[in-house]
Amino acid sequence: MSVKIILKYGNGKPAPSELVMGEVGVDISGKSLWTFDGTENVQLAGGDIDLGQLPEIDLGGGNYVDLGELALIVGGNQEDITKLKLDVAANTANVGSNTASIALLNQKVAALELWQKDHEAAVGNLLIGIGELEDRIEVNEGDIDTNKSEIAKLWAEIGLVEGGLSFAGAYNAASGLIESVSAYADSLGVQITTPLSAALGEERKGLYFINNTLGELKNSGGTDEGKTAYPGDWLVCDGSQYIVLNYQMETISFEQILGEPEENEKLKVALDAKISRDGDVIEGGNYSPANPYLDRNK
Repeated sequence: MSVKIILKYGNGKPAPSELVMGEVGVDISGKSLWTFDGTENVQLAGGDIDLGQLPEIDLGGGNYVDLGELALIVGGNQEDITKLKLDVAANTANVGSNTASIALLNQKVAALELWQKDHEAAVGNLLIGIGELEDRIEVNEGDIDTNKSEIAKLWAEIGLVEGGLSFAGAYNAASGLIESVSAYADSLGVQITTPLSAALGEERKGLYFINNTLGELKNSGGTDEGKTAYPGDWLVCDGSQYIVLNYQMETISFEQILGEPEENEKLKVALDAKISRDGDVIEGGNYSPANPYLDRNK
């Protein structure tokens, strides 16, 4: 018959006189082992870890983190943590209230995509116009010199459209200044409150601004200088000048503006004020333990 050796056991931390050097005691309720180190009973394994039992963390260069002091700092910030939780709860409510607005923005984006497709017909009309001008040149040689510049301009416009246009922002023909800049135009060094001449260059070829105010084109760098620009007209950069694509609209609606909603600075500021986030992550804050380590019995 085998012999069973039963270790000394009990519940909780053994009293100082319960164990001797080398003797092991089993804490049944705490699921841990204890022994006497010559001075006091110490925990060998299992149970909760007391911060006083953890060594200092070496950060290198002679710098250390005292976990006890760190716990005191966390405890001293309970008020801020509570406030953060309240702010998170408030932001959660704001996220819910903005759901309808986000859905509306999605509808606007879909409308903008359809509007962009509609301009494919405009490209076709330009091609037809070029063909008609070339027919006129063949019929009336006296108009050749007059039509050459118009044909060149139309071909330049077609080349820009086929090469791909990029929304650059809003332009005010009355003041002659750029009023807003898209993220892409900003990456190319285009700045607000500057004239169109400051946004020329081969690297900016294909950029287009949408005019929002009736006025004459200024500092365009080309043949359209002084031409009347109506609200809704496109001002397209071919590298050396800005060309007016005239639509003659009296007003501009949100559906007529290309680009992402985040590129509208005022809209971005309003959304950022309502939603606390880091990139694609909405911050949830921190929670405090129901029974902090410092309050536990050692």
